[in-house]
Amino acid sequence: MSKRDREKPESIHPAQQPGESHRFEALLEAYKKHAEELRGIEDRQSKTIALVLGILGAAGTLLIKGVELQPAPKAYVSLVAFSVVLIGNLTIYELHDLRRAVRDLLVRCEIALRFYEVGTFLQGKMLYTSDEWKYPERGAWMRRYYVIVWLVCAGFLWLLWSGNSIPAAIKPS
Repeated sequence: MSKRDREKPESIHPAQQPGESHRFEALLEAYKKHAEELRGIEDRQSKTIALVLGILGAAGTLLIKGVELQPAPKAYVSLVAFSVVLIGNLTIYELHDLRRAVRDLLVRCEIALRFYEVGTFLQGKMLYTSDEWKYPERGAWMRRYYVIVWLVCAGFLWLLWSGNSIPAAIKPS
């Protein structure tokens, strides 16, 4: 949930009143900007995860094919893998926090646009319900992508340090 205190949508009176077109246009532009930023944040997170998994997957494939390293290079490669995953993990957390902040801004714009006001768009009903009002709180599972990234890192490190003990079932012939 946002660090900002939010009131229930029913108790907020939008600053925008019909007839104030310049304010309405500015509010609509802000809403569009926030929606585009949210798409960008989610895209950056997907690309970060794909990049980290791609790096580890490509390096793991080389190990399975029989590339052998001495202990010092193995330690270096382990450090690089750990660093890549750590940076990816921190990025995932930062993007999650940004996503929640932008989602909160979207809901605030929706309130100002009167989406939660009974009768504005639908007779006797709100256009958006209290479920949409909780939108900033959703998506916590996206922050948990780090589990997948760390599991892949652990598998990579196992491949790196297991050497010739890689099971024949996964080792190419």
